[in-house]
Amino acid sequence: MLYIHIVARLLGTPPKFNHQSFFTQAGLSNRSCADGRSVSSVLEQGCSGFTQAEELKLFLQSFSSGARKLTEADTKDLLRTGDQDGDSKIGMEEFCSLMKRSEEV
Repeated sequence: MLYIHIVARLLGTPPKFNHQSFFTQAGLSNRSCADGRSVSSVLEQGCSGFTQAEELKLFLQSFSSGARKLTEADTKDLLRTGDQDGDSKIGMEEFCSLMKRSEEV
């Protein structure tokens, strides 16, 4: 798996972001909804209670300042997966649901 990241970096193409793997590796998949709400509040920068596409692009940088921005495709995929009510944003409960679904993988 490490080699994929090296080749992708050399080619200038970031590897596809896998939110389920990320949540599991970051130790978020088995956390409570209260923890999920805390993480979600850090991600959403406008204090709206929702994380929107522009904020999702910076998702990884919320965890590590040196991390890459998500690609348009990764952002759309994460938004499509997390947005359960079709309002083009991810609310705190939807974020919690994303984390919980990562437990199942």
